[in-house]
Amino acid sequence: MTDMMICNAIFSDGHFERIALGNMLNKGGAAGKIYSVSAYPEMVAKIFHDKTKSKTNRLKLEAMIQNRPNIPTLQINGKKFVQIAWPEAVLEDDEGFCVGYLMPLINTSEAVSLDHLMQKAVRKKEHLSEKYRDRLDAAFNVTAMVAALHQCGHYIVDLKPANVSVYKENMAVAMFDCDGFSIKGENTRYPAEYVSEEYIYPEGMKQNPEDMGEDQDNFALAVIIFRLLNNGIHPFAGMPLKKDGDMLDIQTRIEQYHYAYGLWPDTYQEPHPYSIHGYFDKKTLDMFERAFAKKHKRPTAKEWYEHLKY
Repeated sequence: MTDMMICNAIFSDGHFERIALGNMLNKGGAAGKIYSVSAYPEMVAKIFHDKTKSKTNRLKLEAMIQNRPNIPTLQINGKKFVQIAWPEAVLEDDEGFCVGYLMPLINTSEAVSLDHLMQKAVRKKEHLSEKYRDRLDAAFNVTAMVAALHQCGHYIVDLKPANVSVYKENMAVAMFDCDGFSIKGENTRYPAEYVSEEYIYPEGMKQNPEDMGEDQDNFALAVIIFRLLNNGIHPFAGMPLKKDGDMLDIQTRIEQYHYAYGLWPDTYQEPHPYSIHGYFDKKTLDMFERAFAKKHKRPTAKEWYEHLKY
């Protein structure tokens, strides 16, 4: 592939343009590489590695373009903050194969992974704010993003801090790799392909990512909110009561509902000594109880949005 690869861009209104791709900006992940676009400096092109999935990729991208979530680009003091790299146009080669898509450019140098907000040592190293309010803002903004996607029937599935970025300046969300989401089409669903341990809901351990949806997102979102509010501590990471007993990994603790910070003591572990969950208000504790304890209906992203709104 050369720096001057030419593609046909097919936009949502049906018109198409011949566009030239510029330099490769990022080798990307498992799905494709990222290129600059000569005619659209505020956009980039994602070019898939695997052209054999052309038909499926096209149908999924078309469904995304037709069912766009209400997640606008923010304008703050004359500066733009793109919150989500949602497809703007399908890209074809001259043989008619879907090779990728156009999406808004997110300035990655101004954003940071949510992972970096979790620990004080990392925040210090990355010169990030120590204000607790900023982590609350990040939690609210992630919740708003997930709620907007759910309103359209889309699910992230592989929702974890490493897959979500926020702008350092204002904690607004910057979300990439949306083509990996579970997407609602007009008459079908285009499933997600990946999910990550430590964020899989208990009932999902016997499921494939293709079968997961809103409940998976609701669980993973609650884990992210808990970690942002509680110094990065995972809600299923505590201190085992039996020092000589089996050391269960986090996902096994999730599967067995060993929530360490609930209204009732857990049988396997006690809270981490650095936890500040005791300072959470009762409504917040009740919502985490519903999210993590057995036989409860998990709060939706919309419920978290209403709760965290101020």
